[in-house]
Order: sequence, then C-alpha cells, then structure tokens
Amino acid sequence: MIKIYNKTDIGMVRTENQDSFKSYLSNSNQVAWTIVCDGIGGGRCGEIASKIASESVFEYFMANFEKYRNNIKDLHIDSIRFANEKIYELSKNDRYFLGMGTTIVIAIIHEKDLYISHLGDSRAYLIDDFEIKQLTTDHSVVQELVNIGKLTKHQARNNCRKNIITKALGINKDVSPDFLEIKVEEDNNIMLCTDGLTNYLDDNIIFEIFLKNKNNGLKFIAYELINTAKNLGGNDNITVSIIKI
Repeated sequence: MIKIYNKTDIGMVRTENQDSFKSYLSNSNQVAWTIVCDGIGGGRCGEIASKIASESVFEYFMANFEKYRNNIKDLHIDSIRFANEKIYELSKNDRYFLGMGTTIVIAIIHEKDLYISHLGDSRAYLIDDFEIKQLTTDHSVVQELVNIGKLTKHQARNNCRKNIITKALGINKDVSPDFLEIKVEEDNNIMLCTDGLTNYLDDNIIFEIFLKNKNNGLKFIAYELINTAKNLGGNDNITVSIIKI
C-alpha cells in the first residue's frame, strides 16, 4: 500500500518559506505523485514562483493523467513546460517578478514504476533497508565541479557556490528537465527534498535516520530529518516529501 507524507519548515533563519509541495494518491492506491519546489528571487518572488510551479504541475496532472497514462515521460515534460510558461510570462510582463524562478523535482508512481523529473538542486532519493541512492543529479555549479573531479561531494556541500544553480523553472522561455524511469519494490521509500535538508545532511545521515526509524512511520521520519537539519544550522527552508511503497 502506497503512503505519502509531506512536511515543510521555514528553518531557523528565513522570514518566509519559499518551498512548496503538492501530492496526490489515487483511491485505487495504484497512482501517486508528489511535487517539491524551492523558489528563487527577491522579496516574495521565490515563494510565488514555487507556489505557481507546484500548483500548475498538479493541475496539469489532474487534468491530463489519463490521456498520458501510457506516456508518463511526456506528462512530466509537458507539465513542466506548462508551469514554466506561467512563471516566465509573469516575470517578463511585471518588473517586480523579474528574475524569479524555482527548482522542481517530481515523482510519479504508477503501480511499480517510478518516474522522476527535475530542474535545479532539489533531489530525489530511493531508500530501502540496504542502501540510499540519489536518483537526481544537481543542476548546479558545484555539481559540475564534482563531475570533473575539482571537488568531492563533501567539499561541494560546504563550498561558497553551492547555492548557484544552472537550471531552474521560469528563468528561460524553454526548459529541458532531466527524466528517469525505474522499477520500485515493496517497502521502498522515495524521498524528494529541497537543499535546506541536503546542505546539512549527507546521504549517510539520511539513510541512518530512515533505518533507525523505519517502524515509526513517515511522519516521524520527516520530523527527524527536518529537526536534525535545523539543529545543524537550519539557515534555509526545508521540505521533505516521502512516498513509501
């Protein structure tokens, strides 16, 4: 049976929460999706971009899932383009919103198939009793340096350029999200999160929290993840969305 739990927290420093999420679980328990966004831009622009993105993708999924049931990749791409156009046009037509954008990471479960797409540095993980696997690769300056061997993953987490992303929703007229499809099994956990979590918790800590609390429920795990990040500094908004198969 599929279960979903979402939790967002403003953190210890910020005065607004620029993260957003939306999720859905069908009555048949065969289809689920979750969307996590982390806004960028001054004032309330990041918060608005993030909210537009999550709500627009959710709206697109609800209206069009049956039409795309046999082509989930196109559903991902078309929904992201739909949201991107909304944010981009708002930014272009109103100087107040100039430069606003958002990361996005999306997971759709259809029976035992998992479909992931993303832009930016919000992540998707697959976690079971034996390992944690990062499914997405950050679109960021430090990730590019990791790719060419200039930084280790540990160094990237502490680098002053860690928050500079190379892809986002709403910044450009056209977007090219990454997409992947994998099989999942019973008792697998899929976690989507913003960088407010992963800037403080490396994969080993995340895995340890899941393993230690696997019998305590998704709500408890989400709270443990967020509280651990806050105790380590919490200088950004933190959002976690967990789907358990």
